[in-house]
Amino acid sequence: MVGIEGESAQLGCPCTLKLWEATGPRTVTLESVTFPEGKAKGP
Repeated sequence: MVGIEGESAQLGCPCTLKLWEATGPRTVTLESVTFPEGKAKGP
């Protein structure tokens, strides 16, 4: 799960999202990512 703080409009979406391992060489880059508006719900 990926979350953001703030409003989606502040990001200028669509965005590029890059994820990587803290101790490894693997990365993944996702283009044209948008984040839905609304409040997140906790577990």
